[in-house]
Amino acid sequence: MSIVITAKGFSGVINDQSNTYYTDPDLNGRFGNAEKFLVELKGSNIVGAPTVTVSLEGSNDGVNWTVRNSAVIAAGTAVSTTPVFGKDDGTTSVGGRFARFGIKLAVASTSAYVELWVTGRTAL
Repeated sequence: MSIVITAKGFSGVINDQSNTYYTDPDLNGRFGNAEKFLVELKGSNIVGAPTVTVSLEGSNDGVNWTVRNSAVIAAGTAVSTTPVFGKDDGTTSVGGRFARFGIKLAVASTSAYVELWVTGRTAL
């Protein structure tokens, strides 16, 4: 197996449960070169008890996206200063040249500064 990318995909405040926050679009092409992923989510400046879901999406054109894995980090996972890890083992392939991760807050009136680190690799 060969590591294709290790990068900080997202760094910022999440505070709105009606929006999905996505990884840096400049990384979509590089994420698209990987077949399997390991992600690490870590929070700070946490207000309330926020929980998140991290999903993985794929696209052929970088415009129209399809969910590849809806729970790289499962729904209801607490945002914490202790890192939380998730993975996508590549068994559900949507294909596509591009990939991105979505971070969705699940609890109203909460917020946190969140960092999402992504390592992608090939299967062989």
